[in-house]
Amino acid sequence: MKYSRVLSRIALGNDQAKAEGFQHQFKLRATGSPKLPVIPETPVFELEKPPGVEAFEAAPVALTGEPDLSVGLEPLSKNALDIAIDTKERQRVDAIIKKHAFTEIRKAGQTIGHGVVYNGWARPGVVGEYGLDYLARTLVNNGGIWANVKPEVLYYRARG
Repeated sequence: MKYSRVLSRIALGNDQAKAEGFQHQFKLRATGSPKLPVIPETPVFELEKPPGVEAFEAAPVALTGEPDLSVGLEPLSKNALDIAIDTKERQRVDAIIKKHAFTEIRKAGQTIGHGVVYNGWARPGVVGEYGLDYLARTLVNNGGIWANVKPEVLYYRARG
């Protein structure tokens, strides 16, 4: 394996000092001469103005390195690569994005995808484990780039 990622969380109830002391006992050292991977350039955009088909321009660099750890995404990777290199497909996808996607994502954002609204609060239908729910994955990434799994947390969003 060329790359490793480490995420750790320590929770020890109400004893903050004990938790911090325990955290400081962990040490992580790389051996050899590790090199950071080249991170592909991707379009920079504002949340108020998401990218169109130009977001696929980074697909060849982003999708030709290490394989995705999520099972079943190979067909989606191929679709993204096709959009990146096929002019006709790019035009078709760009038209769909401009005509439908922005409006649908804005509308779905009110309920965080397939969630529910009660008393002005929106609660997503899926959290952290999206499976094939690409709408929820898109909305959560747009709002915060990460979500814990259901046993860890519940996310709510106020609606005005």
